[in-house]
Amino acid sequence: MANDPSGEYIKRWVPELRSVDAAFVHKPWAMSEEDMEKSGCVVGKTYPAPLMSNLTLSTEVGEGGVGRSMERLMMEDDGEERRVHPEDFKGQVYTKKEFIEYGTSLGKSESWGEELWA
Repeated sequence: MANDPSGEYIKRWVPELRSVDAAFVHKPWAMSEEDMEKSGCVVGKTYPAPLMSNLTLSTEVGEGGVGRSMERLMMEDDGEERRVHPEDFKGQVYTKKEFIEYGTSLGKSESWGEELWA
């Protein structure tokens, strides 16, 4: 971030971020699970998960007239898209594989998860 590129200020006032590398201090949800464990800042456990997705405009209309890109959450630094599962009210973000696994944990079929992701 332009005003706090090293994260010095935010680390001073947000103790959960003190051990997070400067590259992720402004977006801790972009860390790998290994980096989260190493820093002690685990998104969704010791640090809150994002409440909002990165909103994008879309001309593609999905179910209910809403742009389908609004359902997409973000592209991580690893290039893998993550989304919030509509049945998970905690706001956890999932890769496609995790998204489908979460659906099957609710008793849904893998094809249901695939269709919901598409």
